[in-house]
Amino acid sequence: MCVYVCIRSVCFDGVNDALQLPAVTTLRAFSVWLKLPAQTDTSTDPTRPTAFLFDNGDAAAELSTQLVGFLWAGVYADGNPIVSSSSGGSGGLSSLPTAQWVHVHADATATLPAAATLFHTMEVCATDVLLWAAPLSGEERDAVRGGFRYNDDRLSVLVTHYRMEEGWGETLADAKRQRAAAKLLGRYVA
Repeated sequence: MCVYVCIRSVCFDGVNDALQLPAVTTLRAFSVWLKLPAQTDTSTDPTRPTAFLFDNGDAAAELSTQLVGFLWAGVYADGNPIVSSSSGGSGGLSSLPTAQWVHVHADATATLPAAATLFHTMEVCATDVLLWAAPLSGEERDAVRGGFRYNDDRLSVLVTHYRMEEGWGETLADAKRQRAAAKLLGRYVA
């Protein structure tokens, strides 16, 4: 039963699951609504495995609880910078809020390598994953966070949109209907 606002999402157990992105050659940014559980300790803890928001096996593009690779120009939570190119490095995403829905947006300094995953070993619920062909301005990030339409001229660089509300199954269709589907890996809960 949902009280006030019910958000359909896919939840990841943080053990062996992830969202496998399609090989998009123009990926420069992504946006997502996510909710970390209240008991999550996003600080550096040597007994807890690293939780990756973005992972492709290359430390330069890593975006995790332990590290922000140098390819990230800025990471924003609800429009506020939590990581910038001048503060990247160790510490990672330790300032992400828990027990509430937060809009996270990350801009890269260059095209990101293909074959990446989101939420690898991260205990999180997520909805509305958007992949972008270019970094977004503050005005564009605000438009995405506040809701937008595909015909919004400011957001013409949208590559794909995964609503994360399709129910059971391993494949997420692109709501924009222009690109490849993403694949859910592991023991996620729809």
